[in-house]
Amino acid sequence: MNSVSGNVGLDVAGGSTEVKTVSGDVHLRGSGKAGRVRVSSVSGNVRYERGAGSFEANTVSGDLVVGLGATID
Repeated sequence: MNSVSGNVGLDVAGGSTEVKTVSGDVHLRGSGKAGRVRVSSVSGNVRYERGAGSFEANTVSGDLVVGLGATID
């Protein structure tokens, strides 16, 4: 999934997922099933809840918050 200017919200249910955004926040909610997730953001926050499996993320200007196997408060 690609976004130039906008937020991305996505439920991840295993498998392979890739999200790229230039300007916008990314909020992913995992199902607890193992999968492969890659996220790239130039200017925006990345948040991943209930993740399992392989996770790779990079952000140039933004916060990265990851909760593996749990919901983040």
